[in-house]
Amino acid sequence: MLDMGLREDVLAICARCAPGRQVIMLSATLRHRGVAAVAQELLQAPETIQVGESRQAHGNIHHQLVLADGQEHKDQLLPALLRATDFRRALVFANKRSAAARLARLLQGLELRSECLHGEMSSEERKRVMDAFREGRTAVLCASDVAARGLDVPGIDLVINYDMPHSGDDYVHRTGRSARAGESGLAVSFVSAPEWNLMISISRYLGLDFERRALPGLKARYHGPKKTKGSGKAVGKKKGRKERTASGKTRAGKKARKPGATPRRAGSENDGFAPLKRKKPAS
Repeated sequence: MLDMGLREDVLAICARCAPGRQVIMLSATLRHRGVAAVAQELLQAPETIQVGESRQAHGNIHHQLVLADGQEHKDQLLPALLRATDFRRALVFANKRSAAARLARLLQGLELRSECLHGEMSSEERKRVMDAFREGRTAVLCASDVAARGLDVPGIDLVINYDMPHSGDDYVHRTGRSARAGESGLAVSFVSAPEWNLMISISRYLGLDFERRALPGLKARYHGPKKTKGSGKAVGKKKGRKERTASGKTRAGKKARKPGATPRRAGSENDGFAPLKRKKPAS
């Protein structure tokens, strides 16, 4: 709710409540930058009750990754995964609301019952979409992170990260929409080459071991980085060595001579005794 710009609304509602009220704040992660500020305004000597570790993913969720070659490949993987998986309700996450809207249109064109949910929707449109999702008229909901915060719909058993989330906490928020009330769920993340290191960071942060999965006929050409560090992240390209000149500026180092190459023969053009060239008169 804080991410959706509802902070002032929450404070206004609480201000109209009875003075002897009991206030309970609930969050999947208590380290959100806005939680402490709101808690300071609403709570008096609060007691923190934490169930499990904040850096711990849901125990009833199975985590998989599918390697991808880019957006075009992901657009093929998404409908194939939905058709190959037995689920009741699915959430598909994208990092931008424009991408979430595009994915909903893509699935609708393939006759997969889908809708889009993002933070810029009106309350009436959001209610229409959520009612259809709860009642089963929509099976797949394509959403942005902000729109899905606080989403609580029974029966969500599949979460797909079309784009990798930006942090481990965001991953917890996304995948935590499934496996409610003791149920089990499946979380599948599409990982392209630029997202590899982000996936490794999330895996290490949450202590996750992603199971690799490939869809028949859609196996990626990308198999992961050729070289990795001890952390599992890809080894970056080394930058060319630079030399520092007397003026303090840097310049790229000279190219190394190939083994066995014959040194350039000195001639009149480079022996230091070439005749001086006459300067052209200024026009």
